[in-house]
Amino acid sequence: MDHALTALSDAERSRFLHRYVERAGSTEALVQDLARGINDGARLQLATILEQAAQRLRRAG
Repeated sequence: MDHALTALSDAERSRFLHRYVERAGSTEALVQDLARGINDGARLQLATILEQAAQRLRRAG
């Protein structure tokens, strides 16, 4: 996965992420995918990053 992501350009990586979220189909499905297989600490770290990203996206629009 790391190799695949580093091979993508910035625009390709953005399209990949947008499409992944779109294909998840719902917030619940996305949360299940993101939380699967990670411990509580990693889940909290991910939640913090996503909160910060959401705030920045709201301000950017």
